[in-house]
Amino acid sequence: MNHPLALSRIKTGLVLIDIQDKFASAIPGFDGLVANAARLVLTFQMYKLPVVVTEQYPKGLGTTVEKLRALFPMFEAIEKMELSAADNQAFANRVRELGIETFVVCGIETHVCVNQTVLGLLAQGATVHVPADAVGSRHRLDHDITLRKMEQAGAIISTTETCLFELVERAGGQDFKNIQRMVKGRLRDTGHAATARPVPAMPAAAAGPEPLPEPVLTESNGDAPVTTEELGNSLPAPKPPEVAPEKDDSVVDAMLDSIDKKVEALDPIGGADFDLDKDIADLDSLLKVDGIESEPLKLDDDEKPGA
Repeated sequence: MNHPLALSRIKTGLVLIDIQDKFASAIPGFDGLVANAARLVLTFQMYKLPVVVTEQYPKGLGTTVEKLRALFPMFEAIEKMELSAADNQAFANRVRELGIETFVVCGIETHVCVNQTVLGLLAQGATVHVPADAVGSRHRLDHDITLRKMEQAGAIISTTETCLFELVERAGGQDFKNIQRMVKGRLRDTGHAATARPVPAMPAAAAGPEPLPEPVLTESNGDAPVTTEELGNSLPAPKPPEVAPEKDDSVVDAMLDSIDKKVEALDPIGGADFDLDKDIADLDSLLKVDGIESEPLKLDDDEKPGA
């Protein structure tokens, strides 16, 4: 028996919230979000599970991005003005017709339409999973805090990869291999596995963003175990060893200037993408002389950005 927090394929559906063209330049990591949404769509299609797509005011915000639209044999989105899809009558009718009781919700923005949709579904008694790497906001603070809020409200915060492997349930067979390829981003048309060739890699100089996986809708063809070599290839490459910076006055001066500029900039809350404490710690390590540590540099809380 599965744990109640584990995702299963029973009465489960995927909801894509407003992954539209106009958000592309505003959401950090948008391409990665789209790629993870695509992996979820392909997995739900593989298991013939329902996928529901919403679009917020498409006349102004554009339609769902083409990389996701192309995954559907017949694309259809529910237009809405409500921030919560759960308050949209067409959406409510659709999920009732499809018999969805457990929802995987991804999309944009975490703290606006995703949050209100999740809270609305929870209020109706549904089970809701939110893959944190398949939702996004303009500011990281809004994203992070709202994930905590949804979890406190009863949502299950997860990741795309966790959802994929919970749906497949067991190793071995074509389904598991499809999931592996999606995780590694090296999907091919396994419907013609006997003749298909892997997509050739782009030359290093011309390499662009990681291509989205191609649709995979194959049936499981047995319980053949996956080799340890194949599993090993899915692990991230080890990070190269870090090289300690030389104790050079120009490096120290540059780091001081960098910290000063970051403090003076006072980026909006959630908008800063730097780690001030790390910069200060790195600078402190550079100022050590003959094994004698300098007085650690620290900023009071009211001096830090966002304070």
